[in-house]
This record gives sequence, C-alpha cells and structure tokens, in this order.
Amino acid sequence: MTPAVIGAYAYDGLNRRITRTIGSDDAIHEYYTESWQRIESRPGGESSTQGVSLFVFGIRYIDDIVMRQRDANASGPPEERRYFLTDANYNVSMIVTDAGYGVERIFYTAYGEPEVFPFGDADGDYLVDGTDQTLITAIKNGSQPYNILADLNLDGAVTQTDLNAFSNYSGALGGRGVLTASNGSATTGNDIGYAGYTWNDERSQWHVRHREYDPKLGRWLQRDLVSSQLQTNLYAYGPASPIAGWDPAGADWIPPSLPQSPWFAPPSYRPNIPFKRHNPDDFNPRPDRLPPDMLVDKHCMAKCHDDCWSDYLRQLHWIEHRIRPDYSCPPPSPGFYDWLRQGLWGCLSRCVSKCSYYPIIPTPEEPPSLVVPILEDSDTWSWLLPISDPRHPLHKMMLFYQGSAKCEAMIDGIFGTDPKYDAARNCCLHATTPEITYKCFMLAYAAKVAGIIKDANPWKIPPELY
Repeated sequence: MTPAVIGAYAYDGLNRRITRTIGSDDAIHEYYTESWQRIESRPGGESSTQGVSLFVFGIRYIDDIVMRQRDANASGPPEERRYFLTDANYNVSMIVTDAGYGVERIFYTAYGEPEVFPFGDADGDYLVDGTDQTLITAIKNGSQPYNILADLNLDGAVTQTDLNAFSNYSGALGGRGVLTASNGSATTGNDIGYAGYTWNDERSQWHVRHREYDPKLGRWLQRDLVSSQLQTNLYAYGPASPIAGWDPAGADWIPPSLPQSPWFAPPSYRPNIPFKRHNPDDFNPRPDRLPPDMLVDKHCMAKCHDDCWSDYLRQLHWIEHRIRPDYSCPPPSPGFYDWLRQGLWGCLSRCVSKCSYYPIIPTPEEPPSLVVPILEDSDTWSWLLPISDPRHPLHKMMLFYQGSAKCEAMIDGIFGTDPKYDAARNCCLHATTPEITYKCFMLAYAAKVAGIIKDANPWKIPPELY
C-alpha cells in the first residue's frame, strides 16, 4: 500500500504556521498580527483573489473570535459573514448568519472533541432530511416541545418562517469528531472551536500555536516547552482540569481568573528598556537568611532574575506606551498591576526552584547518600524521565518511601512538621506508588521554596511585590 500525504505544513522563524496543504489541494496561506492572531487565510497564496477568509477578534482573549468574512463562492471579494457565539471557556458553541439565522450548533467533550449539529436537524441524527421537516411542523403546531435546532431564525419560536427556510438546510450533515457541517460540496468551512483553537480536520486535532493537541487522547503531542519538575507529565493538557482555563500558546496554562488581551504584550514586543543587571555575587547564600545546607548557583540566579525583571518591565512598557495611546484606554485597574507583580514574584520563585539545591537528609532506615539537587543537575535529561524509570535521580528514594507512613516520615524528616507541609502529608495518604510519592515530595519542596522567599526575603525582593 502506497502511503498518502494527509497534510503538509510550513512555519516561519517565529514558529507561526504560514501554509497548510491538505492532500492535493492548493496550499492555504495564513497571515497573523503581531500578537499571533490569525487574521487572514488565503488559498493559493498572496496573489490569489478567491476563497479568502478574514477574521475579527474581540479584546477579552487572544482567541476571542467574533466574526469571519469569507469568499464562499470563490468569486473574488468576501461576501459571506458568519458570527461566532462562544461560551465561558471561549468554545465556539454556535455560528449564525448576518441575518440572524442559525448555521450550526457545536458541543465538545471536556477535553475538546467536537460534535456538530446543523440547524434544521430537529431529531438530532446529524442529517437534515424529511423527518426533520415533519418534526419542525409538529413543533410549530405545538404537539412537540421547542427545539432550538428547529428555530432556524432564532427568534424564540418555531413558526412558518422557519419552515419556509428549511429548504436551505436540507441535506446538511454534521457528526461527532468533526467541527463543521457539510451540505454536498458546500461546507461552513469553520476551523475555530474549542477554546478558540484551530481545528485540523484532516487529523482531527487542534493546532495551538507552539503545539498540537489531540482531544481524544486529552494530551499534547509534543512535550512541554518549559519543563518543570513540579509537573511530572510534560504532555498533560492543563492541571488535570481541562475546562478550568486555556492554553492559547500551547506553552502556559491560563486560569479564567487572569486578565486577558489586549493588556498582555505579545512575545515579539521587545522594547529596549535599560535596567541594572544583577550581579551574581548578590546571590551568595547568607547563613542568617537561608538554611546553611541550601546550595545556590549564583550565575543562574542572576540571569533568571534579569529575565523576570525584563519581562515585567516589558509588560509595563506595552501598557503605557502601546495599548493606552493606541486604544485611548483608561488605566487598568489596580488589580491588574497587582496581578503583574504577583507574576513577577512567581517568576522569581521559579528562579529559586531552578537555581537552588537542597540536600536529601538520610534517615536511619536509608543508607547515607550524596547531596542530590532537587530540580536540576548536570544530567538534566535524567530529570525528564518518569519517576518510575530507574535512571531518574530520585527513583530509589521514592520507591523506598512509598506507603502513607513512610511518605509522612519522609516529609517530616526532610522538611519538618510545619503546617505549611500539610498538603504534602495529606497527599501521602494516597502514596501507593513512587509517582504519587514523588508528587507529595514536590508539594513539600514547593512550599519550602515559597516560604524561603516570602518569609526570609534573602535577596531583597521589594516588599510591594508580595
């Protein structure tokens, strides 16, 4: 059997997908704003004048799609407008025409597998046919309950107007695992859905800027771009709660409580902001502020702090010099600046996690061992292995301490009995495997690092950042 090419893709230097070719069709060229919002798709490239789609987004979220204007009949100028209605998670749940008629209704599983019903499909079998026309007539006459898929003009009642429009919908076909309905050779052509992500119909997967996401597996197909030992699964989508936020870049999970665009500076915004660089000698451990057995890579700390402050100042510069003048916006609420400061503090916290080492204190039941760095060492690759792999630096330790009693003894022996480690101790009640034991250990370590920064403040982080 000769293998066939399903899809071919090309990317620019900023990792933006600029062409998409499905089978033997012409390549679709895609164009973006500075903040990586796709605003145009053009089959055949820049010189093509047919089949163009233009996209308009809101300001609540980078993928807050509002409207698409498309050259549906491939005659030249875009003549078709479709408006997108989204839910609280920015999932596209309905598409309507500029005249207010429904086009299709879309549902999703928690992890984003789509299911589309075309309007007119009153019996819910995905196909608009004669059975639906009979059912719509019954709803109009009052012998069947209201069904929004029968209310084609979305005026809140099924009337003769809806029946008159039924012929425009007849033959439309939806389905599970597809995002857009088709009607013979015609199709709605929508490829924006779950959390505003872009759907690859040829592979039944979501394209999310830096990564590809498979809703059936509920996981990313590429590993996390920024590995963290606090996250043991580098392919997980969100913190095991897919409807509690978004990841529009395929890199950083955003809970719904955080503010969205346009206040966030795009990654490409790099103003020249002078500021005093940190001196590595400023990060020498101070016995009066840090545990004497905590080791710190001062060069790593200096660079990490520089990066955190640089990004914080970049965000402030974007707001004051680009957003407010361009949009004539009032100043953001004080809470927004508080959130930015919290983000800076969180970044500085991760610096300590990345650049500090804390020894594992042997217990009487465990043979003495060398000081083991908790997060990173010269063999970084070994930390990326699952904890069940014998090559992971903490594999033997987690194997030894699995079980609720031993796990709690580990927490108390290494970190102490402070109440801030209670979450780790509660975790130990379920520590039946090395993987769960490792999660409990990392919970305690995160609490330790956070306490060192906030309570001791060893590197003179400004108090207003807390």
